[in-house]
Amino acid sequence: MGVGRPLLAPAIEPAGESARRADAERLASVALISGGRAHFLAGNIGGARDRLRRGLAREGAREPLSRIRTLGALALLDAWVGETTRATELTGQARAEAQVSGALTHPATADAHLADALVAVSRGDPSVAERELRAAALRATVDDRSQTAWIAYAIGRELGSVMDEEPTAPLPSGSPPPIVVEALVASRARRARRNGDPAAALAVLADRSPAASAVLFERGLACLALGRSADAREALRLHSGLPDSGEPLHRIRSLVLATSLSAMRGRTPRTDDLLVQALRIADEYGLVSVFLDAGPDTTSRILGLGLPSLPPVATQVIRCASTAARAADGAGLAEPLTDRERELLVLLPTGFTNTQLADRYFVSVNTIKSHMAHLYRKLEVSTRSGAIERATLLGLIRPWSDGGTSAEGGFGPGRRTG
Repeated sequence: MGVGRPLLAPAIEPAGESARRADAERLASVALISGGRAHFLAGNIGGARDRLRRGLAREGAREPLSRIRTLGALALLDAWVGETTRATELTGQARAEAQVSGALTHPATADAHLADALVAVSRGDPSVAERELRAAALRATVDDRSQTAWIAYAIGRELGSVMDEEPTAPLPSGSPPPIVVEALVASRARRARRNGDPAAALAVLADRSPAASAVLFERGLACLALGRSADAREALRLHSGLPDSGEPLHRIRSLVLATSLSAMRGRTPRTDDLLVQALRIADEYGLVSVFLDAGPDTTSRILGLGLPSLPPVATQVIRCASTAARAADGAGLAEPLTDRERELLVLLPTGFTNTQLADRYFVSVNTIKSHMAHLYRKLEVSTRSGAIERATLLGLIRPWSDGGTSAEGGFGPGRRTG
């Protein structure tokens, strides 16, 4: 009997080699995830999203805290550009991972809380935003992550803008990342513009890079407020050419700028169509604050379209705008206006009759007359023209003289197209 060929032993990888492979995979995941976060802080949304997604898909990112951090970072990125639905889904996954692993209070959840806070700000829900910001700030303090603290600070400034309040949070330590710098500059410019000083807003923006959506949006709006349509058109052109121009928030900003430019030449069907397009995108993602950022002229145009025919988000925009303006009511009136009275007040310069107003709000003419009587009494006037004059003096409405929001500009019943 001959000697048979020896059996081949199965290949067994040495333990050291297996460990080295695992370490290499973990390092590759960490590199991608860290790189993704760095790209986000630098303002490169596309590059950040790509790296974070690839890092999350690798074997080395299966460790719970790594997954929680990465899911939160992706959610924060999406919330920053208005992808609120996807951001909420990602924070839900991060919270579920944290629940299972007992890490709900771990600093790794900070980005998920920041994302939920930013979503709440974008949707006009300040109470939720404040709660989530507190949770994020607490975790950032425990982990001593200054970049996270700066993002929380920037979101707090956005919350203050929505509530028309000056934020009081102290500055975090260290230097803010570029994406926060641009957000804070835009916030300062917005406050100057909305306080009636668009020239100061442009001065704030003068040395900023024209590669940030929020900066270009503010530059365009400030130029429009100064009647510089050519400069506003250039800001819109640059904004439309941004690498991330297809993101929901950026698309709405472009459409709002285009609407305001169109309105400078008088209201046309195109003016209305551009604004309705913006509202439809906003309705899909629940975005409200972008219209509040644009200011009273934009919210007045939304009212002029006729709320019953618009996406539901339009009602939320008007409601938030009315709430934010109540402090101004109290400063000059013995008795504050109701939300409906404020809505009617904004529409007074349009020339709509009581019958047309009743049709818009699906109420009787007598109900409109009752609202008007209360409105006149609170303003201490007896006529529509007196109400307009008094409300303008108090700053409750702006002079309708820019060609897009005045009765002469096309908001009267004879020119209505919305």
